[in-house]
Amino acid sequence: MPHKHNQDWNKRQGKTCRVGPLVVNTITPICQQNGFIQARLVLEWDYIVMQFAQWCTPVKIKFPWPHRNNGCLLLRATSSMATEIVYYEPLILSKVNQYFGYQAVSSLKILQEPIFQKISPKKPAKKPLSEDSQSSLEAQVQSIEDDRLRAALLSLGIGISQEKATP
Repeated sequence: MPHKHNQDWNKRQGKTCRVGPLVVNTITPICQQNGFIQARLVLEWDYIVMQFAQWCTPVKIKFPWPHRNNGCLLLRATSSMATEIVYYEPLILSKVNQYFGYQAVSSLKILQEPIFQKISPKKPAKKPLSEDSQSSLEAQVQSIEDDRLRAALLSLGIGISQEKATP
């Protein structure tokens, strides 16, 4: 009997698909082993608790057996931010419960460990244009009557010129 993923592959062979559902399907079993009802809590943590996401990350939810409500959410946080998280515990709990749509968690437990910051790729600094290039671009858009359009095209031209000049 062929596996389900093979059947899905045969159905969509040669077609593109979105990556999001594939990621969710891949990590859901791992998340469920750690007590997460939905893998989306881990994937969308930045969205659920926006202002606290840089301070803490979810590790596990422990539910009282056999229920799936009033669980204890275990968060990883640095020791310097643990006090801050305890202060905002009611707000964090309400945001998580609002996300689930019911009283999924009723308490927090904080594991004081370093958390790894997400590294966003830094764009290289753009070099300023020379006065000749700037005046050349301004001369090219000078004949356009609409001020907003002229400014937008000048900005576009400057951006393209800076991209070309950056190694």
